[in-house]
Amino acid sequence: MSFKKLYFFLFAIIAFSTIVPVFGFSSVTLRSINQQVEVTLTITDAYYTNLDNDEVYDIVALFDLNYNSNHQNVIKIDVYLTLPSGYVFSYKWIINNKLLKNSYQIHFFDHALESGFYNLTIRVKLLSGGVDTGVVDYEFDPPGGSGGGGPLAALV
Repeated sequence: MSFKKLYFFLFAIIAFSTIVPVFGFSSVTLRSINQQVEVTLTITDAYYTNLDNDEVYDIVALFDLNYNSNHQNVIKIDVYLTLPSGYVFSYKWIINNKLLKNSYQIHFFDHALESGFYNLTIRVKLLSGGVDTGVVDYEFDPPGGSGGGGPLAALV
């Protein structure tokens, strides 16, 4: 792929992105080709705590999946946690259900290792009634970050 084509592709992704910040949240809505399935993924929070009472802080990420469908929904989720140093942890799930809303908590045990801003990226792919994809980013500040106080949150 030529540099020009790659540049255009990246520009198109940014220009037509469906990431929508709403009241401090970050969300994306996916729709099936046949318009019978609609799914909205919203990251509602990400913060640090000590879940397992050891010496190292853990990160908790919260997100919701809302469905507008009476059909079986198959969704592939790729979660990336990027530390301030640029080191990336990645995890993958496939969710298959027929519910209207699910709320999830992801526990990243012993992941809050550095001070500075962390980035949580969730790539979601709807596999019901065709394929649609989207990306949601959420940036937050665990321990020892700017000001040394509690965690801060900001949309990317």
